[in-house]
Amino acid sequence: MVTLERASKKPYEFTTGLHSLGDIALVERTIPDDWISEDGWLPNQQFIDYVAPLIEGEANVPTDNGLPHFAQLNKVPVDKKLPPRD
Repeated sequence: MVTLERASKKPYEFTTGLHSLGDIALVERTIPDDWISEDGWLPNQQFIDYVAPLIEGEANVPTDNGLPHFAQLNKVPVDKKLPPRD
């Protein structure tokens, strides 16, 4: 499986790596305890510093009257190519 591996924090840089899928799939990973505030409820600054480069920025989504405007597909009929199933 291809993974992203953080190379540096500032500036944020990453490389790619390869790992066995067996080491990744169906393995529960939790947020480290030192990324949670003392009250155990909210993420602290360490967590925010880690995730900020992954989530910062804006998605420029086209809108129509304030709602997202999605692509309109043309309904073009296509000739069947496969024989009927029995």
